[in-house]
Amino acid sequence: MPRSTFKAAVLATILGGSVLSPAWADDNTESPVAGDIIQNQYIVTLVPNITEQLGLNSLTTAIQTLLAGIGGGEVLYTYDNALLGMTVRLTSLQASLLGILPGVISVEPDRIVTTVAVQNNATWGLDRVDQPALPLDNSFQYPNNGGRDVNIYVVDTGVRTTHQEFTGRIVPGRNFVADGALGFLFGGSVDPDNYEDCNGHGSHVAGTAAGSTYGVAKQANVIPVRVLNCNGSGSTSAVIAGIDWVAGNHQKPAVANMSLGGFTSTALDTAVSNAVTAGVTMVVAAGNDNTNACNGSPNRVPEALTVGATTRQDQRSSFSNYGACVDLFAPGSDITSAWYQSDTQTSSIDGTSMAAPHAAGAAALYLAANPSATPDAVNLALVNDATAGAISNPGSQSPNLLLQITQQDGSGIDRLPTAAFTADCQGTVCELDASGSSDDVAVAAWDWTLGDGNVASGEQISHDYGVDGDFTVTLTVTDTANQTASTDQTLSVGTDTSPCPDCTRYEGQLNNGGSAILPSNGFNFSGGQIDAWLYSPAGASFTVTLQAQSCFLFFCGWNNVTTASPQGGVAEIHTNVNSGYYRWQVQAQSGSGAYTLLTNP
Repeated sequence: MPRSTFKAAVLATILGGSVLSPAWADDNTESPVAGDIIQNQYIVTLVPNITEQLGLNSLTTAIQTLLAGIGGGEVLYTYDNALLGMTVRLTSLQASLLGILPGVISVEPDRIVTTVAVQNNATWGLDRVDQPALPLDNSFQYPNNGGRDVNIYVVDTGVRTTHQEFTGRIVPGRNFVADGALGFLFGGSVDPDNYEDCNGHGSHVAGTAAGSTYGVAKQANVIPVRVLNCNGSGSTSAVIAGIDWVAGNHQKPAVANMSLGGFTSTALDTAVSNAVTAGVTMVVAAGNDNTNACNGSPNRVPEALTVGATTRQDQRSSFSNYGACVDLFAPGSDITSAWYQSDTQTSSIDGTSMAAPHAAGAAALYLAANPSATPDAVNLALVNDATAGAISNPGSQSPNLLLQITQQDGSGIDRLPTAAFTADCQGTVCELDASGSSDDVAVAAWDWTLGDGNVASGEQISHDYGVDGDFTVTLTVTDTANQTASTDQTLSVGTDTSPCPDCTRYEGQLNNGGSAILPSNGFNFSGGQIDAWLYSPAGASFTVTLQAQSCFLFFCGWNNVTTASPQGGVAEIHTNVNSGYYRWQVQAQSGSGAYTLLTNP
């Protein structure tokens, strides 16, 4: 296909028409909002045979002829791959006149586009997509090809190309954003080779799709297509320009990830659909408005793979869009990946922006094994391989499908087993049940180390400790391929002397400097007194912090309410709070080991 034509943001007016001045102040400007109209800037879609219809020999002369008929205009972009048309600065009267000219399908106002992510903590997504069921097994198994020779086009804020996550796998891309945080509004020069990330969102997305540590397709190529600025915002016209470039210049096998949106645009939908026709698997985020995904672009495009977000508890993320336009869900809450301020920096954020690149990476794995597969075949494979029925609240009309990575050569992955057990102690007698353990083939053996010098075997056992005390029980499960997994719990046997017998109980282990979020997806509290007791391991100092969620527009974050340090091995919180959404954070300030957290609620 011919290379897409891209013109700098300030061009000479066609046929002598005067240049339209921007109608915005150049200082004290508030951050743009997704869906806001960019004044006097329009996206024009033309009929496919416009040159023949006007009796001309090129798209450029056709555009010149059309604009001459309405007194000229300033062309910002022309499109000839994913869409036939242009973005142009016009008065509203000129736009109305242009819309009725022969050969013009539509004239729509250009709008603000934004990323769809939220700041937060933690990582777990890779661990989830390689296994059909919880609990997590702390590993990520994937096909050996790792997405090798597949090209992932990251249509976003750019990518930090020198980040260690992408060493040796960055392929030159393209920039469609003028210099400066608001360059798409106020003009400025466009360096097509400046696709470095100055926001972080694009690097994070690329890292989730193809990072060597945090990515699904660890050997895929990454091509930055920068369409959003340092604030994570941009114009629909720039996004279409990026898609147009991908459609005209991609190297197959090709996947494009679009973790952006915020409104509806027929022109954007058409561009995405035509890019699929050109052979690019288009993966898009469902959106973060907790509403029907069919209400937005490009998430409503049927040819694209639209991805919603889930939590580590297999719940639909509270922000994730839902509905019939969603094809499947993937991890999107508390996802850690590459960041933009250094070659080693990482960050943890939420959003369907984080879910989509999990699926883009999975698409790359499939294409590495099936390089001639069409986008429809890729989408169908991912949908068919997804785990059905795992999501507790997918939302009205949503498919209950959670992304799962499979071996694409037909041999299948024999995954590690997962070990899990429950304990019910009455007096000194404990009933231990390992039926929650699982394997993708079968569990062959359950072996117990009971913490008092005794061992046992079997899926369900009973053991009398004979004395009061704390005992660490370890369960090891073995599958039919002789692969093993282990887990342990500390049991308090005998009389319950805890300060809060009816409290919620959390147990875990942390290394020095580590932290844990409990519960991982937070909890609603109606208000009143809230209590916590944290028991640190001997010789260690663990703190507990109560955090409250606060949200503004597209972004949510966590604020510390109060923190307690251990006194005599126990850190306590007793405070009154308003109704809201809360969570606990346990941090290992010094030392390592097992902890117990009791909370009310």
